[in-house]
Amino acid sequence: MKILYAIQGTGNGHLSRAIEMVPALEKIGHVDVLISGQSSQLELPFPIKFNKKGLTFRTNSRGGISYFKTLIFSSIITFIKEIYLLPVQEYDLVVSDFEPVSAWSSKIFGVTCIEVSHQSAILMKNSPRPSSGHSFAKWVLRNYCPSKQKIGIHFCNYNQDIFTPVIRQAVRNLNIRDDNFFLAYLSGYYDDQLIGFLSKFDVKWKLYSKYTKVSYRVKNVIVKPIDKTNFLNDLAACTGVFCGAGFELPSEVIYLKKKLAVMPLKGQFEQICNAHCLKLHGITVVRSLKSSDSKSIQDWIDSSTHSLDFNFKDCKDDIVQRINFLQQRSNLGYINKTKLYETKSVY
Repeated sequence: MKILYAIQGTGNGHLSRAIEMVPALEKIGHVDVLISGQSSQLELPFPIKFNKKGLTFRTNSRGGISYFKTLIFSSIITFIKEIYLLPVQEYDLVVSDFEPVSAWSSKIFGVTCIEVSHQSAILMKNSPRPSSGHSFAKWVLRNYCPSKQKIGIHFCNYNQDIFTPVIRQAVRNLNIRDDNFFLAYLSGYYDDQLIGFLSKFDVKWKLYSKYTKVSYRVKNVIVKPIDKTNFLNDLAACTGVFCGAGFELPSEVIYLKKKLAVMPLKGQFEQICNAHCLKLHGITVVRSLKSSDSKSIQDWIDSSTHSLDFNFKDCKDDIVQRINFLQQRSNLGYINKTKLYETKSVY
């Protein structure tokens, strides 16, 4: 079977999952990889066959989604060309991790596409989310990566179509310890904003930033450039992590049983849902970098280590088994439709 695995390259989360999923998918077929909208600092250990511009949401200096920047930096004409020029018909199956070019191309040309993503889990039955509002964001989630068949990834198995997080082997292999410092990674904010907030607290911080290429120190905050090896070492050694309310990094922190505090990006529905879900499990949620939110972080720092009773087993092979089942069911449906058409043609 020839498989196209398509990744949304914005941020590190989708790529972290791809590092585990691509080798697992290679057990059932030949895998080519497509990536679009890449802004991640992670390097992938396998070749990329297709690099696409895609359609990427942009953030502003306040950490919220900027629809103006999104329109300015995204070329709709280029996006449409990428959809129609992608040779998706050469593949038996497309597996899309919230990647729009491959999903729309599959929809147009009638190729089986299975979305395997955290985003697909958000709107599934029993998945925790705010009870009202965010109608436009929900519409975006449904239409950004269109696929009739979906497999969700979430913090819990909220239903039979949702699997727990795919934790990187590099994280599973970490030597966990506590060296009495806190790690911060909030990519939607500038360094000076974060330093001004973090320096209020009488603890040592290691702040990872995409805006610097060299390490430097301001008061009790050490600012470090993004580096995979150093980040993993600090993740293993920290007391706790203050990060955005994405999915992969909070999942890794929970797996490592570290203290966790999250701050969702303003206007980012996925992160709002994640924060809502994590808060239900007792995780600290910070709303902003304003002084009024300082108490939330101070209480979190002063609290005892809080670990969630989640079992994030290695489930990538289970996901591949589910993908294979859905693909076979899809093929059977196509064969049955063809037979029905041929029968009608005879008469």
